Amino acid sequence: MSLHGAIRLHMAHFIPVFLPSIVFGLMPCSPNPYASKVLLAYSILLHVAYRCTYVWVLLLYIRQYPDMDLPLITLLCTVCLFKASCSFSHLFGMIKERQKFVTLVQSCFKDDFTRNRFSFLTVVGMFLWPVPLLVRLTATGLRWVNVLYAIGGIFDIVCVFIIAMQYCTLLEISTKRFTAAKFTLFMQVCKLEKATDIHQDILNFTMMIHSIYGRTILVEVCYLGFDFIVAFYDSLQSIRLHGQYVWGVCTFFYSIGCLTSIYIVCNACERVKRKAEKFNSELFRLMRENKELCKNEKLQLYVTMKQTVNFTACGFFTLGYPLVTSIIAAATTYLVILVQFRFIEFGVLDSYYLLEL
Repeated sequence: MSLHGAIRLHMAHFIPVFLPSIVFGLMPCSPNPYASKVLLAYSILLHVAYRCTYVWVLLLYIRQYPDMDLPLITLLCTVCLFKASCSFSHLFGMIKERQKFVTLVQSCFKDDFTRNRFSFLTVVGMFLWPVPLLVRLTATGLRWVNVLYAIGGIFDIVCVFIIAMQYCTLLEISTKRFTAAKFTLFMQVCKLEKATDIHQDILNFTMMIHSIYGRTILVEVCYLGFDFIVAFYDSLQSIRLHGQYVWGVCTFFYSIGCLTSIYIVCNACERVKRKAEKFNSELFRLMRENKELCKNEKLQLYVTMKQTVNFTACGFFTLGYPLVTSIIAAATTYLVILVQFRFIEFGVLDSYYLLEL
């Protein structure tokens, strides 16, 4: 196949899977060099223009509440910085590692993208997660500043979700390949040494994915964890003290969306790690049942090393199920402290029920 034909084939698989990312300016590179330049310019211009507009709307939003205290303004600005960090850290990582990403996509085939559950989850999440914010908008009145601020919040959370689904979509390819490698090992359709080479190639493929997205995932998990705690506390106080039932219930479901996004990422990481370890377990079983295989030094070394993959957010914490429980535990502790000391009576978060996340 010619180079032009190969590029067209890769683009035919690339566009349907990453179409939401392309539309929202979160895919600044592609297998096609010309399209890659266009996407790069589109992504940068879209997010710079949007961020400048969002800051302007935020200033207007703050000005329409003269009694808004300094801690609440600081909280609004912190949330704004977190959201901006998610998008720009992703774009920076993709631009910096664009050649690595193109190599990654070119190593994928049509079978890698078929029946990828995260393609479906991307579309579902894009439409479901913003619903609480749209319903909550009715509780503050449909003033144009509030509407623009809500639209900005929706754009931000959709971007955060799409970035997470990009990462999970590529990890799902690794999961499928690890499953296929274990099957070839079980059926002994090739030599075991060849199977270990395949397993090692998939490990390298997986670590390449994580090297591209690791920094972005760190920022995203920190933002989602912070947003989960703040939104959950806001939902409790809105109902308990202010009687804002529509606002409180919608904010509660929004906080659940933050936690669910973290869970989806952790679930994808756990699935890949589990599949990688199953290959090692199967290889160990075969060697234990066959004494001739035990004489193979290469297989002995591979079994002893227990080659697997570990996902960390730039070394700060491990991406897995314990992270979800840790966030829930931290949120529970923090909320208990806030409720006990009745923080809201001292005016620190007294106006937070006005916040559009």
